[in-house]
Parts: sequence; C-alpha cells; structure tokens
Amino acid sequence: MNYSLVNEATFFIYWDIDGVVLDFLKGADWKQPHYWLNLPIKWNVVKAIKLLRSKETELNIKNCLLSCSPSAEATADKMSVIGKAGLQEVYPIILPDGEDKSKYVNEKNAILVDDYHKNLEEWQGYPVKFYNKVNDKKNGKRWDGTNKNSYMFSLYEYRTPEQIAEDLVAIIELIRKKTCCFK
Repeated sequence: MNYSLVNEATFFIYWDIDGVVLDFLKGADWKQPHYWLNLPIKWNVVKAIKLLRSKETELNIKNCLLSCSPSAEATADKMSVIGKAGLQEVYPIILPDGEDKSKYVNEKNAILVDDYHKNLEEWQGYPVKFYNKVNDKKNGKRWDGTNKNSYMFSLYEYRTPEQIAEDLVAIIELIRKKTCCFK
C-alpha cells in the first residue's frame, strides 16, 4: 500500500459490527439467545482493520468499532466476538439499540463504515457504504450513494483485506485533498 497521509488531522474510522465485521444473517431472528455470538466473522474485514491498525501512526488514523445492541446479553456476545476476532484493542463503542450513532461520537474527521443506509444518512461525518450480500441491491437497483452531507463512498464485502484497506486509504486521501464535493 502507498501511504502518504502524514502531518494531517487524525481521522477516526468507525466500523459497524453487524453486517460489516460480522456476517448478518438475513431472515434470522436476532432475538434468539446468543444470536451475535454465533454470527460468522468476516475475516477479510478483520484483517483489513488490522492492516490499518498497524499503520495508524503513519496514516494518522484511529480505528474504532461502533454498534448498537438490544440487550446486555447481546453486548456481552458482541464483546466476546470482538475478542475472538482479535479486535479488543480497536476501541469498541456499544450503544443502546436504535440510537443515532452520530450523537455519541465527534464526527469531525470521522468516517462511518456501515451497511445500513439509515445510519449513513444520519452521519454528519463522512459515510462509507459497506455493500454485502444482504444489502447489495435495494429494490433491484443500487442505492445512489448520497446523503445530505456529502458524497458517500463504498466498500465491498468480496474484496481482499488489502483491497479494503487500500480503498479506505484512497477515500481518506480524497477527503483530505478535498477533491470531491464535501461540506
């Protein structure tokens, strides 16, 4: 990877857990006991986060996990899976279910990587849509990728860890260079 992001403001990258780090199961009942504990881990995303973590100083970024949780059991299960994936040092932030993620973090220089468009529309920072096998198309066509604040970038589940990390670095470079229409 070509890293050229030094002496810039720190960027915070918030990674959603459900559907991004964990493989959300369409149609499954999330109210079942230990639902999150049994979701498959997306190892390519975990490896991409670890690649980016190894370059945090050089890139001047900070990776965090951000998720909502409907119960204490679900929170404990998510924390257990985070540990199993080796991401316990990636600053997990678990919020009450249904909360607007943007109300809990400073979104200045913040990227949200999420698969759920409602979260991305509410985000006041820089939204990055994570396309997976569940949300790849909505009503037969791709979502247009815009929100009220800025153009929305995309990442894709099927990419390798290196490609996901490189794509995110490229997005940060575009934002820092202000080569797109932002705020």
